Amino acid sequence: MASAAPLTATIHVQRAAGAESCPDADALTGKVERILQRTLSAPGSASDSLEVEVRFGRDEPELFAEVRSLGAKPGERKLRDRGRSCAALGEAVSVAIALLLDTELERRNEESAAAAVAETPSTPSPDAPARPVAVAPENPGPIELRATLEGGALSGVVSSTSALLSEQLGVRVYRHLVLDAGFNALLPSSTQFGAGSVRTTLLFASLRACYTWGQNISVGPCAQVGAGRLRGVGLDYASVQSVDLLWTAWGLGVVAEGPVWGRVFWGAYASAWLPTRTSTFSVENQGTAWESSPVAAGLSARLGFRVW
Repeated sequence: MASAAPLTATIHVQRAAGAESCPDADALTGKVERILQRTLSAPGSASDSLEVEVRFGRDEPELFAEVRSLGAKPGERKLRDRGRSCAALGEAVSVAIALLLDTELERRNEESAAAAVAETPSTPSPDAPARPVAVAPENPGPIELRATLEGGALSGVVSSTSALLSEQLGVRVYRHLVLDAGFNALLPSSTQFGAGSVRTTLLFASLRACYTWGQNISVGPCAQVGAGRLRGVGLDYASVQSVDLLWTAWGLGVVAEGPVWGRVFWGAYASAWLPTRTSTFSVENQGTAWESSPVAAGLSARLGFRVW
């Protein structure tokens, strides 16, 4: 039985906003010809030719390509890629078109083409067998709402290094910008002075902005501000007194985050706080019992959940 003549094709490309780096028609034609090792414009009958229309676009945070063929093997499919560059998606589209034009190549490369990029065929080719669709992992949208719990230690705010507990509610925008608002509690710490001691505690609210880089594990710098109540209580003196001071500070930090499972993620945070004023607690007729440090440093671990 005589073998059928190879299919010819004319490729048309549209590139939407955000997909300007994707290959144009000439570049995509060249990629397909290199895969098939033949030209796509060889003479043939109308029944042996295809019109292939490719539309590249961006649906943050993914690039996508819609491939539609008309003629001898009509069909339509959509391919997606999470990379910031269009290089991988362009290669996947060229492989998909080559598979459409060469039945033998399609059979040899069925598994490798399916693993290269997640495909969602909407109108499969009538003479091509159904193939499994690769399912991409859950992909966060452009804006995430997140809740986190933090635990660690902070030194230089109260009289000695003390445990720090925090809860944060925030958003992550386009996978890079992280904005958190939190409530923080620095557990009591005591300083011996004379016949008694001074116990200090701090409750404060904070705002934090971070910019991170990285895909699986992200790391980046942060800027932060805080304001709250610093309380000192004198214990075991002739008269027990307490004083509340306004505590305000700004600072810098470094955050690291990574996935745990599903919507759960881990994190670590190192920070440096610079109070806007010096806080002092004194005991009447005895002098200064405690004075705050000009710089406070902390380290904490965090566990978070992506709400949506």
